[in-house]
Amino acid sequence: MCCGYPDLDDDDYKKADPTSYHQLSEAIDEAAFDQISIEDKHCCNDLTLLERFQKIRLLFLCCRNSIQPPRNGRRSKERLQAAMNHIDQEIG
Repeated sequence: MCCGYPDLDDDDYKKADPTSYHQLSEAIDEAAFDQISIEDKHCCNDLTLLERFQKIRLLFLCCRNSIQPPRNGRRSKERLQAAMNHIDQEIG
């Protein structure tokens, strides 16, 4: 799922409200999905969002979509480490 890259400068590009994931989280968690992916790099979601999903498995994407390869993975690593504080780390 993607909120439409809210940090892009193109005013004509339709962007979702940055709180869209939070607003939809309960309905998404109750839907008939086994797993979803959430794009986070451009939104930098409030990580408490991750706590709202109890029934489905999340794929948390925190790398910038780009033709260019990432310069280094430090920021992505830091973001993933912060996300770990908001999920149940027990995998069944």
